[in-house]
Amino acid sequence: MQEEASSKTNKQWLQFLLWVGITILFVLAFGGFRIMLSGNQTTKMLFGYANSGWGYLADDWFANTKDPLPLFSWLVELILRTTGSWGFDLVQFILMGIFIFSIFGIVDHVFDLRSNKWAAFTFMVLYLASFSPLWPIDLELSLHDGVAGQFIGFKQLLPNSFGALFLLSIYLFLKDKPVGAILAIGVGSSFHSGYLVIGAALTLAYIFMDYLAHKDFKRVLMIGGGALLLVLPITIHYYLGNTNATSEQINQAKNLVVNLRIPQHTLVHTWWGPDAFFKLIVLLVGLVVAALKKSKLVPIMLIFIAVIFGPALVTYIRPSNTIAMLQLWRTSVVAVPIAVAVILANFVSSIYQKEHPPLVNYLIAGMMVVLLIAVTGKGIHSQIDNVQNAHQIEEDDLYEYVRQTGQQGDNYLVPVYGAPKLFTFRLSTGMPIVVNWKSHPWNAVEMLEWDQRRLMAHKFYRLDGEEKCEQLNYLVDTYQVTHVVALNGRAFDCPNTTLTYEDNFYLLYKVRP
Repeated sequence: MQEEASSKTNKQWLQFLLWVGITILFVLAFGGFRIMLSGNQTTKMLFGYANSGWGYLADDWFANTKDPLPLFSWLVELILRTTGSWGFDLVQFILMGIFIFSIFGIVDHVFDLRSNKWAAFTFMVLYLASFSPLWPIDLELSLHDGVAGQFIGFKQLLPNSFGALFLLSIYLFLKDKPVGAILAIGVGSSFHSGYLVIGAALTLAYIFMDYLAHKDFKRVLMIGGGALLLVLPITIHYYLGNTNATSEQINQAKNLVVNLRIPQHTLVHTWWGPDAFFKLIVLLVGLVVAALKKSKLVPIMLIFIAVIFGPALVTYIRPSNTIAMLQLWRTSVVAVPIAVAVILANFVSSIYQKEHPPLVNYLIAGMMVVLLIAVTGKGIHSQIDNVQNAHQIEEDDLYEYVRQTGQQGDNYLVPVYGAPKLFTFRLSTGMPIVVNWKSHPWNAVEMLEWDQRRLMAHKFYRLDGEEKCEQLNYLVDTYQVTHVVALNGRAFDCPNTTLTYEDNFYLLYKVRP
């Protein structure tokens, strides 16, 4: 008995180490982690950085708006206070492990890949290779991203990285573990309020499937009620976020978000095209394959397709800011990777349906080994480039100077447009800014304030001469501006400013009281 328990434990450890190894290969396959902060990160992580005491971000206006992602902000703060920034890569590594484990588990449930080690190995290598920058086209964008520029992030930790938990949820439900499936939905939705729509779609599918399988209304209530209970805190937080706004302010804010700030995500006519049509075909083919295998994936994929393209068609015909704000098509970030995996697994499974001579299996395995070496080699090279480029960015010297000279009470004016690399100014320096284009609030009243700040700041950068100086005085009086960053070549001369820093790319002025 003891020997059996020990053997089982050893097998579990070997399986765990196997998936750690596969996850490492996954990281290498797509080119490793991004070293530099991105604009998306500096928006989503700002609250966590500010709460952790980084620099003087606690005084930043945006950091004092309503936080739409409190659980993610708490995680960022916890990581910064304990492990430091390398903890972001650790969490991302775990989420990637969950993603690849869940994808394999889903297709194994449909095709029983584990029963043939050659098929399992071939599928895994081909799937990892589909993320590689080795190819002349961006396969990751075409085969794994959702529509409307939405994706589960792999390069760096973001709230959307927790989309991996929805894949885990699907795998657990297919394994008849509804409690774990609902728990994964709750956690995934809580880390990203925009994922509530995915959680709702999955819960609807689970209720339908479970009732057909068990005809037990109590089980259905437990599944639906459990999911609702888990997402209730983030739902209430999101709902109460606009209680201070009038209906007119809410409509104005919606219009700003949908038509000005993120139309690439919200307006169907901006993202519908060959890529979205291709993904629709992929989803339909994946649905047909799952149906032919009589898989429990069918209801899930049907609901996904309906949620993605139904509202898209409605808003394409009759635009609605309310529907556009929900971005129901975000569900594609889970649906597309599953469909691709199902299609690929069907292809691999068809290869091994017939018994092959050992030589053929060895030949295919040899080809897969060569491909894996090429993919990982390219990935390692890309990671080395990431590290080298992280120390060769044009804003580094400016950031270093600001970090060395910044004081409490400083408030920086940075270009709203034309300098996207400065989106990382806040997190890289720890200093507050008036506004930037990338980071906008979600509360309606604060969104209107953001728009006013944006317009006033951009007006300064558009003007010249005396008018520019008058606008600067307005910004100093209204937003307590103490420093102004300008692009080199856009120098100005106002009576109350002193040039304190200059490099080949940027100028920094101190505003005298």
